[in-house]
Amino acid sequence: MYKSLHTAGATLSGNFTNAADNAVSSGFSILDTASGSAARFSGSQLLIKALSEQGNVSVVTQLNRATTNLTPVPYQLSNQKGILTSSSSTATANVGVTSSMQTSILTTGLFMTMLPYIQESGDVQLQFAFSYSSPPKIESFVSKDGNTRNDVPTFQQEALTQKVNMRAGETLVLTGSDQVTTSADKQGTFTPGNFMFGGGQNGSTTRTTLVILVTPVLLR
Repeated sequence: MYKSLHTAGATLSGNFTNAADNAVSSGFSILDTASGSAARFSGSQLLIKALSEQGNVSVVTQLNRATTNLTPVPYQLSNQKGILTSSSSTATANVGVTSSMQTSILTTGLFMTMLPYIQESGDVQLQFAFSYSSPPKIESFVSKDGNTRNDVPTFQQEALTQKVNMRAGETLVLTGSDQVTTSADKQGTFTPGNFMFGGGQNGSTTRTTLVILVTPVLLR
């Protein structure tokens, strides 16, 4: 990715953290285009192009927000899922079975707040805080007697708070939720390594990285 940006005449400086397998990393960097007369969002487009050369890139959302100096800009991209917190059944003589259920809403996704401070020189001091929680995996648990059931969500959450100084037109690159997923499939008689009896093994590794691009633009 560095080579692709350098060839296009852009520089990338800052703090990138490399993640090991099954680990989470977060970091930030600033992308600066070579020419000050470049298009406003050329830095973002160059980085997306560089990332697309490394793998499949999916742009989840792209939007503009207008604000004034020292006015926070909140942003939220979330999903809501209903879960069963508890349920029980009670048998009563001459009445029957009475059931009760309690549900709640679980909200996950991206939550971000940015606070710009525009200096007299035209530079921008950008303070931001973001948290990201992955889509939940819901597991249901039932008591031994079968009368009580509840859902337990499992998800990963990451948060980052940072303050950076940058020029208008530069692109702030936030990286987070870097995950590596490995799966394996084995089949065969006695042992998967016995190819004489139809044995075989198959494995795959998938890496997913969340990247957030923020470009401050001054409206003269």
